[in-house]
Amino acid sequence: MMVRAIRIWMMLAREWERIRTKDWFQRLPESPFELEETRMQHLFRVARCLLAGTLPESKPLILKQIKLDKTREIVELPLHSQLAHGLLRQILEPSLKRIQSPHAHSFIRGRSVETAFEHILGQLKGYRKKTKQKDRALYVLRADIKKCGESIPVHPRSALWPILSEILPDSTLFPNPVLIQLFTRALRPELEWKDTPGSFHLRYGVPTGSPLQPLILNLYLGILDRYFEEQLVDSPHAIYCRYGDDFFFVHPEPRRLQEITAGFLRKVSALELEVRADKLQTFRWSGSGFQGRQTVPFLGYEIHFNGTLRIHSKKQAVLQRHLNRIVRKTLAVLPDLPLEERLSAVARGLERAYGIRSGHPHPYMDKLMGLGNDRGQLLQLDHEVCLTLAETITGKRGPRAFRSMRKKTLFQNHGIPSLIAKRNR
Repeated sequence: MMVRAIRIWMMLAREWERIRTKDWFQRLPESPFELEETRMQHLFRVARCLLAGTLPESKPLILKQIKLDKTREIVELPLHSQLAHGLLRQILEPSLKRIQSPHAHSFIRGRSVETAFEHILGQLKGYRKKTKQKDRALYVLRADIKKCGESIPVHPRSALWPILSEILPDSTLFPNPVLIQLFTRALRPELEWKDTPGSFHLRYGVPTGSPLQPLILNLYLGILDRYFEEQLVDSPHAIYCRYGDDFFFVHPEPRRLQEITAGFLRKVSALELEVRADKLQTFRWSGSGFQGRQTVPFLGYEIHFNGTLRIHSKKQAVLQRHLNRIVRKTLAVLPDLPLEERLSAVARGLERAYGIRSGHPHPYMDKLMGLGNDRGQLLQLDHEVCLTLAETITGKRGPRAFRSMRKKTLFQNHGIPSLIAKRNR
């Protein structure tokens, strides 16, 4: 009993160190100093509840909606619940890692967006190397689960519970039935809507904000991972990758892809999930783009059939407008200065946007310079910035503006930064 209590205590202490760095921890009613003073009491209370096979009691949690780029349902878990959920996460993580698909790259240590693209581009390179150019064409399935975290069924008849029961270890810390009971209470907390009387238990969705949500999402979608892995056996040129609830699957045979897509939709329906209709796509992918496309959108990037990676065209347009706005506004507020000083001010503004000079680089710049390797995209951005600069100063429109102010002169003599040069450095 003593050994068990010490292990639980140590796991809760590790969880405290993790959550103390979170933004919500700083916003708790108690000050960080008060929380550290009462740290032992908090840990003792949670440990006593877990030793008794239950979670810390709390009032019904508040479920509310926030609207940013899209509507989200948010549950704000209290401190003791965060600690208990974090301990359950530590128990589940090693078991999940043993059965996790090698094609899943989200919420797993050692895997990331970068490893996802390394996998896809490596497989694509192997396909192009082994296939004659005239025969090169693949068929793509792109799909996204609608509000996956908020849609995973947690009601008593959900397919989640048998899977969870199968992989959870029956250890000296907690017997398997007790663990299932703890997970049930964690994933089905008592809730109430903000400004609405009455409480209820969740039937769908893992509480947003719980450290368990990423693991449960990977565990539940692992059923779909195994489905796609079975399809990889049919063809050495098929490619599969999942990040979160974004699915990327490629097959060289169009009819086979249609069958796989139909089976995927049946699987999703059986799991009580729903595919986003606007994100479900199947199309031909080839170098020429004939009767199909040359690029595939995935995780905010576009994967070209030739193996290059560029940020999505919509993100490129947003970044381009931001850079052009820097040029125009800087020149507009300095109308009376000599041209050399005006160009120097533009160069400093662009350097801050590019992250060369300290300041506020544009958020898409990290994506562009991080994984993007398409020189054509960098050249296009450089060209448009120089064109905007030349047009604003000379008053001429289009390429005619370069007759009075050449691109090479802007880069070499006036210090206008170049994305191509930044990439080469």
